[in-house]
Amino acid sequence: MRKASEFIVENDCAADISIWVEPYAHPVQLAPGEEVVVVDSFRKTPVTVRVSKDEAGMPAISIWPGDGDTVVTKSGTDVLDWLRGGQQ
Repeated sequence: MRKASEFIVENDCAADISIWVEPYAHPVQLAPGEEVVVVDSFRKTPVTVRVSKDEAGMPAISIWPGDGDTVVTKSGTDVLDWLRGGQQ
């Protein structure tokens, strides 16, 4: 049986942050107040959100899919469409 979850990652910082959509290592820049919506349809393993630091010591947020379909959108557009089209 499939399960589903949906959540928002919002930049509440005063500076831009990067969200990394994995396993493609595709960065999505979020300006202050911007957000991405994560929709996850999975069987056993849901999406994993990892918080770490980049080489400069800044927070890095990575979104790793589980065993189902994970869609990350920004401003209503699937960020993987940006990856395919080479834009953001």
